[in-house]
Amino acid sequence: MANSLGKHIQGLDTLRFYAAFWVVMTHCGAFPLTAGGDPANKIAWSVNGFYSGSINGPAAVILFFIISGFCIHYPFRAGYQIFELRSFLVRRFARVLIPMFLALLIARLSGAWKDNGDWFSGVPAWSLVAEMIYYSLYPILRQLSQRFSWKAMCMAAYIPAVLIATTVPIGSTNYVAIGGAYVSSWVLGLPCWLLGVLLAEKMSTLSTIPVSTIPAIWAWRLGGIAIGAVLHNLALQNIIGQYWTLNVFAIYGYFWIKEEILFYSARTPLTVNEWAGGWRYSLYLIHMSAFHVFMALKLPAFGYLADWGLKMIFILTASYVFYLLVEKPSHKASRFLASLFRNTAKIPTPT
Repeated sequence: MANSLGKHIQGLDTLRFYAAFWVVMTHCGAFPLTAGGDPANKIAWSVNGFYSGSINGPAAVILFFIISGFCIHYPFRAGYQIFELRSFLVRRFARVLIPMFLALLIARLSGAWKDNGDWFSGVPAWSLVAEMIYYSLYPILRQLSQRFSWKAMCMAAYIPAVLIATTVPIGSTNYVAIGGAYVSSWVLGLPCWLLGVLLAEKMSTLSTIPVSTIPAIWAWRLGGIAIGAVLHNLALQNIIGQYWTLNVFAIYGYFWIKEEILFYSARTPLTVNEWAGGWRYSLYLIHMSAFHVFMALKLPAFGYLADWGLKMIFILTASYVFYLLVEKPSHKASRFLASLFRNTAKIPTPT
């Protein structure tokens, strides 16, 4: 089956929405598939353990990093679009910071923020801080790419990530547990982000690769969930922390996302999934605040499934309202601000 790769890559918004929803379930409760199971039964206990481990929010964030690196570099790969430093930085930072600051305010008002010395409490901002560091590094890395390949830089980025992982005390499990979430997590995540850049750089060769079949793409998806479950359980049992394993998972994620791109290059994704992916950032930002508000309502218990469904409907609705009132206008503001710094010289038509 032939594939077609254009300016807009279909399917990435779908994947980003489900990655964001995986983070939501990590923080706010997974679908109650095994709720009420008998913990004394070894089979039921094992199934519940595997399923609980499969809700691996940190692994979903790694997919975010890879897709982010891809989306940042894809428009500016060789021979496509001129890179303008000032407009690039203004647009990226405005698009992230405006919704993030308002989400932090909502976190304080909703009770999601905790007085634990973390100014970003209530919003999973460690990954956003890392993203902004990557945006800042990208112009420098573009210059370095004239001397070193993106593959070489990606491999080199694994070295400090490994060195940091060796300093983690035994018993730590989290990807962001070393030196504070905002000190070292961006170093750990940089090779993952660069894998996305590397994938974007290789896009010109993907048009010659056969498109994935439906059974094959579902094998990749279920494989990703299963690997995430194993890694999560290894961390929960203090066998090996995610600061080691998630950067290995990123390599799987690289090939998985490549297969998703190929799969949707010849197929149209579900409109509802792509639509939901359009406001995944709002979902990521305020799901914990929405969760706290929902819990404060103290609704009566209707049962495992009904309670979970009501909770998720509330979180999704609140996130979409935030998107309409905050994130969507911030997109327009970021484009306007970037235009003030854009070079007015005519940009050549891509070849």
